Amino acid sequence: SFLSADGKHALAHEAEFRRPDGTWVVLRDNLLNHGHYYGAEKQTEEDYYPPSVETNLYGGAQMIAGELPDGRPWIICNSYDDYFGAADRSRKDMFLTLSEDGRTFDRTWLLLHINRESDGGVYKFGGPQYFKHIVVGDNIWVVYSVTKEKVGLTKIPIQLFGGE
Repeated sequence: SFLSADGKHALAHEAEFRRPDGTWVVLRDNLLNHGHYYGAEKQTEEDYYPPSVETNLYGGAQMIAGELPDGRPWIICNSYDDYFGAADRSRKDMFLTLSEDGRTFDRTWLLLHINRESDGGVYKFGGPQYFKHIVVGDNIWVVYSVTKEKVGLTKIPIQLFGGE
């Protein structure tokens, strides 16, 4: 669903993952409430999502999500400096946050910091953003934009997160 429970119906981008208990979760950013994500859950893959609610998951545009081989959900997103009142909204940091149960994301790793000047175009903030990923073998490969001017690629070995 594109609706938010608080009436700020400007949800954009989405990432979906499955919790170890089998429920499904969708995360969205809300263009009317920047700095953290909105989420909704459903019992089966075939169900429809209800309106999303504001979460305490911090981040900017277009996160990605998935599950490790042992079922633990992960989210990769970027910083959104405006969340703390900064003027530049730079999205300088790319980080991964991990959960045991898909509800509490309590382990976080900084994956990349880029502080790049852009040419000043629309929403051309100075770091990694607009992520896409694929899992190949024992690695998560993440492709992203840097200031909407360059393409980045990061390889994340799954073994870094322990588990199976």
